[in-house]
Amino acid sequence: MRKQARPRVGRRAGFEATKRVVVQPRSALLIPAVLLVAVLLAVAVLLFLLVLLIPAFLILPVAVLLALLALLAALLVLLTGLALRVLVVLITHVGFLSIDPFGLFRSLPSERTTGPTPAMFRRTRPSGTSSRASAAAGRTRG
Repeated sequence: MRKQARPRVGRRAGFEATKRVVVQPRSALLIPAVLLVAVLLAVAVLLFLLVLLIPAFLILPVAVLLALLALLAALLVLLTGLALRVLVVLITHVGFLSIDPFGLFRSLPSERTTGPTPAMFRRTRPSGTSSRASAAAGRTRG
């Protein structure tokens, strides 16, 4: 009758359990962008209200232009900010851009580099000894 295999203990125990991947939630990306757009839209609305409250013919075109510029700036900031954030998340968490010709994202951690690799757990034995000899040397009598 064969002995039952002991459960693994220590470093070699659960290889899958040691792999940790941190993924940023989507809500954390959306909150700053939404707040920024809300502030810029509030500025645009205030400028439109300024146009309504002061119906002078000289101030009207300037206020309309300023309000339109604020609205345009809000949209531009929203689009570029979200695009940059999505790009950074894709690079860091998904590993989407594996081709990196300029080495810009080499320092950023990607999902593939986190966690131990199987090569870290390989046991090294002195050269010239067979696997049986090293197993016999490592076995303790009890």
